[in-house]
Amino acid sequence: MLYNVADANVNVEGPIGGMLTNRFGHRLVAMIGGLCATVGLALSAVGSNVYHLIVTFGIMTGTYYVSKSFLVSFELPSHILDLDRLLGAGVCLF
Repeated sequence: MLYNVADANVNVEGPIGGMLTNRFGHRLVAMIGGLCATVGLALSAVGSNVYHLIVTFGIMTGTYYVSKSFLVSFELPSHILDLDRLLGAGVCLF
């Protein structure tokens, strides 16, 4: 159930992560996403019930890490390799 909440946040927050990346840049969005995901994982370690885990792991980690940092890691090689964007996407998946 926790992973499903995190996975749903990828689909919901993906376009917002793309807009933030276009506005503020890849590096800043990835660093802030990783920092917020670290806080979410640290708070989920001390969670006392399932509802705390849903909020900290599912929402915070899913929203910030998966949606922001993971999206940037797939998007950046495609921007670097302007001539062959499919090669950039293939490098990410390999």
